[in-house]
Amino acid sequence: MFDIGFWELVLVGIIALVVLGPERLPGAARTLGRWVRTVKGMANQVRSELERELEAHELNESMKKAEQMGKDLPKELADTVDDMKRSAKEMQRPYQDAPEAKDAKDPKDP
Repeated sequence: MFDIGFWELVLVGIIALVVLGPERLPGAARTLGRWVRTVKGMANQVRSELERELEAHELNESMKKAEQMGKDLPKELADTVDDMKRSAKEMQRPYQDAPEAKDAKDPKDP
């Protein structure tokens, strides 16, 4: 990602050792590790939400195309369109219920 080689990491480690000292270096490394883990977690969450939103958008586009094809759809195709509409509503439901879900605590949790 950043194209950092072994010798660059060694140089950064030596500079960190000189600047922070041997007493504070392990604590700084742990803190940096927590920050990196938090940023990666947030990035993965944003990516998964964007993927879900794109899937919902594609599903809506498919439904619009199916409706534009005509109102006289065969029964099987009409059932498929109805299923797609239900799926789209189910995909949007977690976004609508999200603030309520955070406030409500699961009674099974200790």
